[in-house]
Amino acid sequence: MANKGKYYMTTAIAYTSGKPHIGNTYEIILADAIARYKRAEGYDVYFQTGTDEHGQKIQEKAEAAGISPKEFVDHISGEVKRIWDMVNSSYDNFVRTTDEDHEKCVKKIFKKLYDQGDIYKGSYEGLYCTPCESFWTESQLVDGKCPDCGREVQPAKEEAYFFKMSKYADRLIDYINTHPDFIQPVSRKNEMMNNFLLPGLQDLCVSRTSFSWGIPVDFDPKHVVYVWLDASQTISQKSVTILTDHQSFSRKTGLQICTLSEKISCVSTLFTGLFSLWHLTFRFQSRCSDIHGCFRAVTR
Repeated sequence: MANKGKYYMTTAIAYTSGKPHIGNTYEIILADAIARYKRAEGYDVYFQTGTDEHGQKIQEKAEAAGISPKEFVDHISGEVKRIWDMVNSSYDNFVRTTDEDHEKCVKKIFKKLYDQGDIYKGSYEGLYCTPCESFWTESQLVDGKCPDCGREVQPAKEEAYFFKMSKYADRLIDYINTHPDFIQPVSRKNEMMNNFLLPGLQDLCVSRTSFSWGIPVDFDPKHVVYVWLDASQTISQKSVTILTDHQSFSRKTGLQICTLSEKISCVSTLFTGLFSLWHLTFRFQSRCSDIHGCFRAVTR
């Protein structure tokens, strides 16, 4: 069978605040089915999964358990990997956000975005849902509670860095409109457009100072990188750009790794849930001015 080229497949990464549930396992099995099907079609597949291990919720869970955050996530991540192996998923790489190479990559990307003027320091005052690791405005609440999980939110105010999300709104809207397969199914694309993009994007908080369990910002170490920005690097870095040893990665995997100005040479799929979609969409567009082929965000 002729080789049809490279194909990059990734799941979202399981959050390690607790043991994986049936939804996590459902996701890895469906993603594995796609990866196996693409291999059978003749594609050279690289399939990635892993665990998301930073954030305030994890720090609080570890404190309640009387252990360090690293001990806590080591146990949960090990359990996730055990289950992924038990169901015989055929992933090529299991990435952890506490991996040294991942942390180096996140620090470099954060600094790059800051140096090019896409990140600036400010202060945040709003309503915070710790279980969801998300800030909300009063108008976004449902019956005064988190619109995603329905739990109580708490007032929060702290110094933070912000990503200029509003700068990319028109560009992102245009890209989604001209690439109908970018977000599937179409109902999720419409939800993204109507609920987040068309009403107007607000700049996104990308660092925290009220807790310490995260990747420190190199040039301002009292800040840690916000968990959503940290975690999304594992999904995009190996198909879009990697700022660490990308030549070594290419030799090991056979994939061409792109720099910030290079075009993607492989077709890629992100398999995620709706909850993760709005946090992730801006990452692909803001870092990829020349998306070649199709990076599809496939939602359930």
